[in-house]
Amino acid sequence: MGLETHIARRGSRYYFRIRVPDDLIGFFGRRELKRSLGTASQREARFRALQLRQIAYTGFRTLRKNPMLKPEQITRIARAFYERCLDFDDDVRAKSKSGHLAERLHDSLKRNRAEALSDFKTAIADGDYSAAQIYLDSAIAEEKLDIAKGSKDYDKLGQALMRALIDANERMQARDDGNFHDIPNDPLIRVGAMAHAGNVRAAAEKPQSGRNGLSSDSQKPASHLIERFLREKQGLEPKTKNDYVATLGLLDQFLKSKPVGGIDKNDIVAFKDMLLRLPRNYKVVFKTDNASLAIAQNEKAQRPTLSSDTINAKYMSNLRTFFDWAVDNNLAYDNPALKVSVKSGNKTRASDQRDPFSQSQLQTLFTSPLYMGCKSERSVTKPGQFLVADHRYWAP
Repeated sequence: MGLETHIARRGSRYYFRIRVPDDLIGFFGRRELKRSLGTASQREARFRALQLRQIAYTGFRTLRKNPMLKPEQITRIARAFYERCLDFDDDVRAKSKSGHLAERLHDSLKRNRAEALSDFKTAIADGDYSAAQIYLDSAIAEEKLDIAKGSKDYDKLGQALMRALIDANERMQARDDGNFHDIPNDPLIRVGAMAHAGNVRAAAEKPQSGRNGLSSDSQKPASHLIERFLREKQGLEPKTKNDYVATLGLLDQFLKSKPVGGIDKNDIVAFKDMLLRLPRNYKVVFKTDNASLAIAQNEKAQRPTLSSDTINAKYMSNLRTFFDWAVDNNLAYDNPALKVSVKSGNKTRASDQRDPFSQSQLQTLFTSPLYMGCKSERSVTKPGQFLVADHRYWAP
C-alpha cells in the first residue's frame, strides 16, 4: 500500500490514517486509526507519515505475536465480579432475617469487614491476588483467554479483580452504616458501570484516561472547552462566537454534559433529530432555557420549528468545526459530526429559486431576432439576416 494512501488533508493540515487489520479490530475498537501530522507542509507530512506507518506496522506485528487483554475486557470482568460480590451480600442480608445460621454468618462478616479490607489492600500492594484466585481462574476459562499464570495479562486481570473486591467490600461496609448508594469509588469499576441498585444502565464507553492517547480534558463536556476553543479562533465576529456558545451549550444540555471524548455519531444524529422538533426562538416564546420542555409545550402550541437550513448552516456546521478542533487537540478520536445533516428534498436555496417560464414567454423569447435573425452582430434586437452563433445564443 502506497504512502499516499495513509495521508489525508483537511483544510491546510495533513493527517495520518491507517486501516486496522481485521483480526485486530476487536482490540482497537475501530476500523481505522487517525492522527494529526501537525504540519501544513506536504513534504514534512510525507516524512512523518512514513515514521507513523512503520510504528503502526510494528505494533500490529507485536500484537499478533503477543495477544493482549483488551482494556474493555478487563473492565467488564472486574465489574461482573464487583456485582457478584454485592449479590452475595444481598443474599446474606436477606437470609439473616429468616435463619439463625445466616444471621450468625452476617454478623461475623460485618465484624471482620474492616480487617478483611485491610488484608485485601495489603495483598494488592504486594501483588498477591489469591483472594480473587477462584474467580480469576474461572473468568479466564469462561472467556477462553489464552493467558498463562505469571504473565503480564494474568497480573493485570488479577489486580483488576482485587480492586473490584476491595470496592465491593467498601460498599458492604457503607451498607452496614445504612448507606446503600452502591456507587463504586474505583474508576475502573465506576466508569460506564451499571449501578448495583439498577437505576443506572450499563454503557460501553470509550477509554477514559489519558493513557489511551486522549488528553485528560477529553473528559470535560463541550461547554467547558468553549473558551479554549474560541481563543484559537481569533477574529470571529461576536455573533459567530455567541452561536458557538449556544450550539455547544444546547449539545451539553441534550447529552447531559457527556464528555467530549465519549460523544459518538449516534449522539450527534439524535441531537439533529431533536433540533428538527425545536421551536424557533423557544427561549422567548416559551420563556424557558430547557429545550425538551419547549418541545413538549410546542406539541400543543404547534409553533414553527427550526428550518433545515438553520440546522445545517448553524448547528451542524459549528459542531463539525468544533470536533475538528477537538481531534487536532487529542480531545476526541474522530469527528462524530461529519456527514451529519438534514437531508432536504429541495436543495435549492430560496433566494435562488425562480418561477418557470410560461409558454407565451418561451414563444416570445425564441421568436426574437436573436434566434430568428438579427441586423448585425451588435444589433441583436433588430430583425435581419445575421445569425448569432456565440454564447448569446445559448445564454440569452
